[in-house]
Amino acid sequence: MCLCIIADLGSKAAVRVTLADAPARYYLGGWLRLSHWENAGTMMSFGDSLPRSSRYWLFTVAAGMFAAGLIVFLLTKSGLTATQITAGSLIAGGTLSNVIDRLLHDGRALDFVNIVMTPLHLMLFNLADVAIALGIIMLLYLALRRLFIKLSGGI
Repeated sequence: MCLCIIADLGSKAAVRVTLADAPARYYLGGWLRLSHWENAGTMMSFGDSLPRSSRYWLFTVAAGMFAAGLIVFLLTKSGLTATQITAGSLIAGGTLSNVIDRLLHDGRALDFVNIVMTPLHLMLFNLADVAIALGIIMLLYLALRRLFIKLSGGI
């Protein structure tokens, strides 16, 4: 979890220094774009049109409380597998990192990675978002695996 926070906040600091007033940088034949985008919403700018106070309570306070609760759960729940702990830590670390970024930067989190697959460039995110998504994918995998085992008769 700490590595997730350090990597995300470190990458955001580097982007703020190198790309804040610079043009976007393109890689992989234009499919990957790095740019500076202060996002008042969540991943892919969801919720950025909400009133400022609503964004604060949802994306800073509630998200921080969620992350704190998840950390307490991970530290106190016995019998969790390494995969469950890793997934939870990725989700908590990514969430906390975005909360810290919002607290330090007027309610905005920095997004800087853009996968250019559509004319709208909808996939704009940061490393914290990647950690959260990876943690969710891991938990979905575990749930589907458990369901498959149950449906197949416990093999």
